[in-house]
Amino acid sequence: MLGELLVKPAAGKHAIEVMALAVEWGVPVSSDVIAAIRALHDGSALLREFLPRAEALQELTVSIGKDGPSVGMAEAGGLQLSRHSADGKPTWLVQARPDLLSCSCMEYDRWEATKPKALDVLMPLIALVAAQDYPMQAVGVQYQDAFRVDTNSPIAATRQLFLDGTAWLSPRIWSEDAPWHIHQGWFSAGMDGRLVHNVMNVDLTTDEQGCLLRINGQHRMLERGHAKGASVIPIQPSDVALALDSLHIENKRVLVQLLSQSVCDQIGLKVLETK
Repeated sequence: MLGELLVKPAAGKHAIEVMALAVEWGVPVSSDVIAAIRALHDGSALLREFLPRAEALQELTVSIGKDGPSVGMAEAGGLQLSRHSADGKPTWLVQARPDLLSCSCMEYDRWEATKPKALDVLMPLIALVAAQDYPMQAVGVQYQDAFRVDTNSPIAATRQLFLDGTAWLSPRIWSEDAPWHIHQGWFSAGMDGRLVHNVMNVDLTTDEQGCLLRINGQHRMLERGHAKGASVIPIQPSDVALALDSLHIENKRVLVQLLSQSVCDQIGLKVLETK
């Protein structure tokens, strides 16, 4: 029976494999700014303790000539700061690239516990870059959620995992017993009337362990206004924390409209809370 299928969130008590926060710069930052971020890290006991490993990011270049394409390594494309578990797996990654500054967490607990840790790392770096008059063009949140279901039938897993009749899924997935992928993109109104660009990718596949569901949700608050003809609404460092909260809620709102009530209950998902 469908009600007897076992659904297992990939991360234990919740389903989040990776959470990432980011700010995007309207103008690519210079190598001097990347070097200043490295110096700030090296001079901060807090940052060094939380992200002990620092390494340059290499940029890949692809050139196409008469002999075909060739791949090479360009100058350093940025900086990566990281923290690893005892088994060597990364648990926190901060990347400073010319176009963005991001923080990824692979040991997510709850929003109220993870967000402050991420901001403790990001905000000093954001302040450093903003002080050099680099404008922010977007603030973003990205989640990857994963569930396993103990069945080899995609349609049985679909009926167990998702809210019946949800508008976020194509009607055909309810009648075809096969793996599927759905991509959705839309705009919504965000904090202070800014435009939010949302993307959701949903994959349901099968392997030797049964069915695997992955949901990747990306939400970016832009500096443009949502209303027709609206002007630019600059994003300041002081806006970042509240912007991230609003994007986090947007992601939860979509999941509540997508997942079945039993799955929401299992992972403690309620849209009106900020945890």
